[in-house]
Amino acid sequence: MGKLYLAYGSNMNFMQMLRRCPKAKLIDPAILKNWKLIFRGKDKNAFATIEPSDNSEVPAVLWEIEKTDEDALDKYEDYPILYHKEIVEAICENKPIKAMVYIMNPGNDIGRPSKRYYNIIKQGYIDAGFDIELLRS
Repeated sequence: MGKLYLAYGSNMNFMQMLRRCPKAKLIDPAILKNWKLIFRGKDKNAFATIEPSDNSEVPAVLWEIEKTDEDALDKYEDYPILYHKEIVEAICENKPIKAMVYIMNPGNDIGRPSKRYYNIIKQGYIDAGFDIELLRS
């Protein structure tokens, strides 16, 4: 069995994820409780990350990935320069699960994403069956 990976940003987009990580297996949508989604980085070029936040939720997608997939994700996420990895708990199929996520390292201000990047994430919400209004809040 591979590693469980929880995508909350652009890797929720099924087509993008399967191009980047062809061995990845989609498991199910999931929810990160007590986290919030924010964008950090240069304005109009900021990237998604999550931060702890009581009474907030972040939609996500749970994937099973192989080592080659994780290597591709490390490169895409600019690990360990821009993002680091953590194991977090999420809810998937009404059960708690632990999975790896990428979280942005400290030091980047809040910013707005590019329209292209935002639309990739928006398509991921649609792919996973989440209301896109959740992305706007």
